[in-house]
Amino acid sequence: MNHLAVDQSYKDAYTQRRARLGMPQRAVQRVFVQRAAPEPLMLEAPPVASVPAEWMMGPVPVAVCAEPQMETNMDMSVFKINSQWKRIVLEVCSKHGISWLEIRSKHRNQTVVKARYEAFYRLRTETAMSYPQMASRMGGFDHTIAIRGYEMHKAFLEGRVYIRGVKP
Repeated sequence: MNHLAVDQSYKDAYTQRRARLGMPQRAVQRVFVQRAAPEPLMLEAPPVASVPAEWMMGPVPVAVCAEPQMETNMDMSVFKINSQWKRIVLEVCSKHGISWLEIRSKHRNQTVVKARYEAFYRLRTETAMSYPQMASRMGGFDHTIAIRGYEMHKAFLEGRVYIRGVKP
C-alpha cells in the first residue's frame, strides 16, 4: 500500500467524522503531491590545511622576566583584548602554561582546574562580573562552579582548607 492510498483513507475517515459530528465540509480540498527523493549531494573533501599553532591544545610558553607580563604565542588580535575578562583569563593561561581552549574546556585534571579556579577568583575580584556571567564566558559552566572556584582559590590564598558550607 503506497502512502497516497493511506492519505486518501485518512481523508475519507475525517470526512466521515465531520459528517457524523455535523461539521461543515471543507471548502478547499488539499492535494497531496508525491515528491521525488532528492539526489544525494556528492561533496569533495575539504583541502587539508595546516592548523595554526595557537589552536593546538598545548602549553603556552611563558617568558621569564622580572615583572609578570603576558606573553603567548597566540595572535592576540583574535580576541578583542579591549575586554578585561579575556585579558585576565589569558594571563592565567600564560601563568599556568595551558591554552585558552583548555581553560574553557570541561577538562577536570588538576592543572586546568586550578587555573580555572584562579581565573574565577581574579574575575570576581578584578571585574564587576556576576557568577553566572563568569561561568558562561568561561566555557558554559554552571554558576555554582564559579562560586566553588572563587571560594577554593580564596581559601588557597589564605592558606586554609576549603570546606563547603563552613565560613572561616
